[in-house]
Amino acid sequence: MIRRPPRSTHCISSAASDVYKRQGYTRADLMEKHTSYFCVYFARGHCVEGAKCRYYHRVPQPEDLVYEENAKDVFGRTRHDTFKEDLSGIGCFKGSCRSISVCEMKVPENTATPARDTVKMLYEEMAKWGEIENIKFVPQRAMANVRYTHRFYAEFAKEAMQDQSLGGSDVLDIKWCLEEDEDTAKEKEDEQRRIMVNALRKKQMQEARIQQAAQAERARVEKLKEKQKRHYSKTIDVDNMYNPAFYTGYKPAKKISREAQEKLEQEQDKIAEGCAKLNEVLQRINSNYQNQ
Repeated sequence: MIRRPPRSTHCISSAASDVYKRQGYTRADLMEKHTSYFCVYFARGHCVEGAKCRYYHRVPQPEDLVYEENAKDVFGRTRHDTFKEDLSGIGCFKGSCRSISVCEMKVPENTATPARDTVKMLYEEMAKWGEIENIKFVPQRAMANVRYTHRFYAEFAKEAMQDQSLGGSDVLDIKWCLEEDEDTAKEKEDEQRRIMVNALRKKQMQEARIQQAAQAERARVEKLKEKQKRHYSKTIDVDNMYNPAFYTGYKPAKKISREAQEKLEQEQDKIAEGCAKLNEVLQRINSNYQNQ
């Protein structure tokens, strides 16, 4: 693997070892208070402006967190829409940017608990840049994921510890960590649950509307049947109104002539044929109603 050269010869040693010695007042504290950003060159260990610098020469404090800008990082640089492919650079304003990956670490071999000692040494060095929430050490890959409580601390630590040495190890490589924090995971879970609840509620409302429409159609058909019964109840038998045999089996009480009898039979045949068609139409309507 080709290792990147350090930025300067005096930055090979740990930058966190004398972080409090290099802090001091600058023009930002006296003239541009709460309107300036932190000095990226001070974090890297080679700012030549000193007290004349327009940016802060100190580590971010809790009172600085209220002046957070989502489009800018702690050094005033514009954040991007997405991360770089190698997870280097300034960062992404869509992510939390609270976690960084410390790569190319050297695990001590002369101790009984190398993993515990490595995490302890890493915490002592990285905690100087801000409050740490969690450290996940992966000994198989010689790397660790450090998650801070605020992105200001992670952005400052990334620049300060880049190309530095940790416990006599080689030059460190600091990258952004895409490990999802608990807050983001909880927000996504709540959003998925909200989507599922809304979809279920929408489905229930659609089923209720379908049931209401079916009940209204049944009521309309029943009302139509009742109306037909009331209309024909004065002239014919309501129970046999659709039965052709009711009309074909009718025999007059009085004797009539042969011609009148034939004419009456023809009329009865027409009535029976019409009743058969009417019965067929009503059966089709009844089948359509049952299918609905």
